[in-house]
Amino acid sequence: MASCSFTIAFVIKPSWLAGGLASLWFLFIIYVAIKELQKFKTQKGYSLRQICHTIAFLYLPIGGIWAIADRIGYQPLGFSPTIVLLTAIHFHYAGCILPFISAKYVAQFPRTRLQAILPLIILGVPLVAIGITATQLQWAWWIEAIAVMIMTVGGFLVGIAYLKKIRLSFLWGIGGLSLSIGMLLAFLYGIRMIYPIPSLDIPMMYALHGTLNAIGFAIPILWSWKQKSSHIISN
Repeated sequence: MASCSFTIAFVIKPSWLAGGLASLWFLFIIYVAIKELQKFKTQKGYSLRQICHTIAFLYLPIGGIWAIADRIGYQPLGFSPTIVLLTAIHFHYAGCILPFISAKYVAQFPRTRLQAILPLIILGVPLVAIGITATQLQWAWWIEAIAVMIMTVGGFLVGIAYLKKIRLSFLWGIGGLSLSIGMLLAFLYGIRMIYPIPSLDIPMMYALHGTLNAIGFAIPILWSWKQKSSHIISN
């Protein structure tokens, strides 16, 4: 029900009704975040993988707040409507799905070197948000550049890790390749102050980077994990 109301909220024009529909999704993900946090507190010891898994669900409500802002037409700090919407999307995909599938990978392959880059995944999402805010407030341009580098290097390595496991799942290969390309585009956009690429603007980014993340990365990998949830994958 919550997901249906969230979908409808983005079909209709921004209004208090659209914001109310988006709020149902927000309440649902708050509930999920609380449940995950409670589970985390009962664990013995806190590994990076456990932190990464839990933080994925704690970032999700932040995306929900920005989604509500977009649906009621509110623009905090003078951000454009497009940036408000993209921030909501950022915390759903990079904020939730990327840490979630990173933690799943490390849980499945405990000896993987990918475990060492989990801090980049955990810290990258809020750092990018801080960096974009810094640019909006006309602070030092390099804040966003460094934040994007941290985020994209982590995401790129996760993508490569999944791509290398294509023999175990073709969907992992598709998702890993899409994530890697999407992160490369984000990296190039993030360093636009140093090396500008005129054609790589916001409309191009949400057309290419956004499509790669949603259709190329998130759907195949999440679907694959759903299919494999009742099976043990041998390395």
